[in-house]
Amino acid sequence: MDQRELELLDKQLRHLPPQYDGAAILMLLSMFFAGVIFGSIWFGHQNERTWIASNDAIAATTLGE
Repeated sequence: MDQRELELLDKQLRHLPPQYDGAAILMLLSMFFAGVIFGSIWFGHQNERTWIASNDAIAATTLGE
């Protein structure tokens, strides 16, 4: 490309906003991991046992009913 073509390309690309792909990806990844950490802290203590409301629970789990 010569100087004139570069100037024309700059004129065409002047109207586009600058691209910050690396910063956007870094921001999205940090938000994702912050959400995972916050969720594990906030909801991590709710590890209560699940109770089966049946008198025949052993048979239901072994027979696949």
